Amino acid sequence: MLAVLAGVDLLCLGRDTDEAMYHAVRGALADAVTSGRLAGTRLEAAAARVAAPRMRLGAARSAQLAEADGVTGTAIGLTAARRALRRSGPVPAALANPLVIEVEPEENIAAGPFTWGFEP
Repeated sequence: MLAVLAGVDLLCLGRDTDEAMYHAVRGALADAVTSGRLAGTRLEAAAARVAAPRMRLGAARSAQLAEADGVTGTAIGLTAARRALRRSGPVPAALANPLVIEVEPEENIAAGPFTWGFEP
């Protein structure tokens, strides 16, 4: 919450942050707005600043996919999803009840625990 008060627009909680911590951060922000220590408009402005580049990048990427594949409309999302999917084994004729599987990445310096600083 102090980071937001200091001017940070986006908090990066990381993949190892548990649900309780997420709710604690959200609760602290809500309490700060309710108590008057933080203006609700401050959060709205931060959300707008964070969303703007994401929307521009998303629109540009959608246009690239559409141009590359010659697709338009809702087919753009399907094309992107197919590009992101890796599968192995035989392809079923039809997926009557598709299953979504979450894959956890291996730990590395970008995602996972490691020592900060100059310690061994």
